[in-house]
Amino acid sequence: MAILSTIVPIGLLIVLLLVGLPIATSLLLAAFLGSTMLVGFDATLSYLGVDIFGSVSKFLLTPIPLFVLMGEILAVSGMGAQMFDAAIKWFGRFRGGLAIASIVACGIFAAMCGLSMAGAATIGVVAIPEMIKRGYGKGLATGSVAVAGTLGILIPPSLPFIMYGLVAGVSIGQLFIAGIIPGILLMVLFSGYVFVRAWRQPHIAPGLTGITWKERIFSLRKLWAAVLLIFAVLGSIYLGVATPTEAAGLGAIGALLIALAQRTLGFKDIVSVGRRTIVVVGFAMFLVVGAMYFSHYLVITGMTQAVSNWIVSLGVSPYVVIAGISVILIFLGCFLDSTAIILITTPVFLPVVTGLGFDPIWYGVFLVMNIEIAFVTPPVGLNLYVVKNIAPEVPLATILKGSTPFLILAVVGIGLVVAIPELALWLPSQMAK
Repeated sequence: MAILSTIVPIGLLIVLLLVGLPIATSLLLAAFLGSTMLVGFDATLSYLGVDIFGSVSKFLLTPIPLFVLMGEILAVSGMGAQMFDAAIKWFGRFRGGLAIASIVACGIFAAMCGLSMAGAATIGVVAIPEMIKRGYGKGLATGSVAVAGTLGILIPPSLPFIMYGLVAGVSIGQLFIAGIIPGILLMVLFSGYVFVRAWRQPHIAPGLTGITWKERIFSLRKLWAAVLLIFAVLGSIYLGVATPTEAAGLGAIGALLIALAQRTLGFKDIVSVGRRTIVVVGFAMFLVVGAMYFSHYLVITGMTQAVSNWIVSLGVSPYVVIAGISVILIFLGCFLDSTAIILITTPVFLPVVTGLGFDPIWYGVFLVMNIEIAFVTPPVGLNLYVVKNIAPEVPLATILKGSTPFLILAVVGIGLVVAIPELALWLPSQMAK
């Protein structure tokens, strides 16, 4: 019966996802069936109410609506265009400079926002038409933005880090700080690829001319808001003067005040921002309920501990296990939302990883870096469709082809973080206690 109560619900989950039922609903139905088979209908119904309340009432979830609100304000405030313009002034003269400027702007926006699609949409709506107008290859123009937009969930603040911290029981502040160096590493890898390719094929990424040093210096004035917000959020966490929730509050209030001061946020924009924040947070909470309930069901079955014990007993190299987990995460990313992946897989894989001697903070960074790839892999590669909406004349196949070299570099970045764990662990170890 125990085996059937595991196989049947997981089979049901796969079927429900294949027929297009929402992920949260699929998780709830599958877990409800499995739990009923294990402990009976009455007990399952009783535990369901407790689990739902327990899932959404956790204090660790408090930063989510605040960071979402901050991201939505930034998305409509015009700060993305300001960052891209400043980046053009500094990198535009190089071959491939506009693509490099897009990557840098996505990275800076990520340090204020924490939403992958928001970065791709906010920077892409300015950068992609500009690159195509100036003769850039359509694959390079769209691919660079689609993949650089994924930095939004690695460079803090990051909603996936909050979700992982909730399940793993580790410091969200340390997770935020741990993502900084790997995020910068990926920015350097992506920019380096653009520079080399533009040097070899200058016709697909021409440089700009006529930009003076005076224009470059004056463009830095447009970054004061970004620097202020980044310091308010990340600086306060790193220095130990604010919790992630307090930092999220500072970020949301700061973004609102800056947008109002720059007169880039009208009354209709405020209403629209509020409505989208409610929708995003509501969807996220529903997904948290479904995924946490399903995770609880997996724990009850004993499958998580059984899988952990079995993998550890294989006696293979820990790095072989890590490589296998990476493949599974990327595969799941082709079909599942990032939050669902984190909440479902963490109870299964985290005991394995810690049993092999890896740090749970490091695994959080490794997990999110793998999930980044999911944002640019079909059929659920959301950044692909965001970019497609920005540039409808560019075929989806061209966008995917242009993204592929960047995805390969993302895998290289994951390999470097696996080989050199201090890339993720050094900064958290230096945090103010």
